[in-house]
Amino acid sequence: MAEFTKRPLLSPKLDVVFKRLFTDQPTLLLDLLNQVLASYGFPLGRSVEVRNPGIPDEEIHGKFVILDIRAVDERGRQFDVEMQVRKFNAYTDRTLYYLARLYTQQLSPGQDYEQLQPALGIHFLDYVLFPDTGRCGHVFELRERHDPALRLTDRLALFLFEMSKARALLEPEHAEASDKLRQWLEFFNNAPGETEASMQEHYTHPPIQQAFDALEHLSADEKARYLAEIREKALRDESAMLAYARQEGREEGRQEGRQEGRQEGREEAWQEARLALARRLLARGEDIEQVAALTDLDPDAVRALQPSP
Repeated sequence: MAEFTKRPLLSPKLDVVFKRLFTDQPTLLLDLLNQVLASYGFPLGRSVEVRNPGIPDEEIHGKFVILDIRAVDERGRQFDVEMQVRKFNAYTDRTLYYLARLYTQQLSPGQDYEQLQPALGIHFLDYVLFPDTGRCGHVFELRERHDPALRLTDRLALFLFEMSKARALLEPEHAEASDKLRQWLEFFNNAPGETEASMQEHYTHPPIQQAFDALEHLSADEKARYLAEIREKALRDESAMLAYARQEGREEGRQEGRQEGRQEGREEAWQEARLALARRLLARGEDIEQVAALTDLDPDAVRALQPSP
């Protein structure tokens, strides 16, 4: 175990740090995947290959960019692993779109459907998506509404974890694996503030101790720290853009609403202001997902605003 430096550790909740940590250390990625799979009764993997280890410069600086990890195990199962640090309106639509694409893009022309392997999304959220439940972990699958035990297929699944609820993760049927997964979530939440003594006391799962060593090594790398600072700035700028766009839309809606003088008029004016803002953003070349996030419009509604070619 390496000695902890006095310099603060980078936060593994920052997506660029998360991606570097697990693409540089695929054995740690395999353990994280296996603790998720084991916690919910899915078969474990024996090896994993990262398909997108690099982080292009434009992704570090870009706003509304998702730094995910795409990986495949020895069974051919496709994984999309993400650390989400900010909430945006189009999250569920985007997630469904990319998970479906991860599944369908496996086939080349002429290949049989039987060659398709499961596409599994594993997303860690640094915010609360479901405030009405105290559960930390959620698994979304294709199941029969009136008989949830009847599953259509195990080829598509999304594992979603609200990290602020980490201590509510334990499930009696898979308690040992769930406790190891909980330790991973606590690592994500608390790593920068841990001391060596607290780390050894609170984290009994050996791969997490290895993750601390890897994170310390990454945190001592000047280039890695610089890239983390650049990424944090891009995320702050993105947040500021969202806040400004929403405020601009609300102000336009309020002005129109005051002219109408009725609640119905205010609601219609607010919607028209968002649509007008969306048209301006599309005209500037922003893509549909970015515009949907900025205006809180449904992506399909934004898509309908695109000018005809």
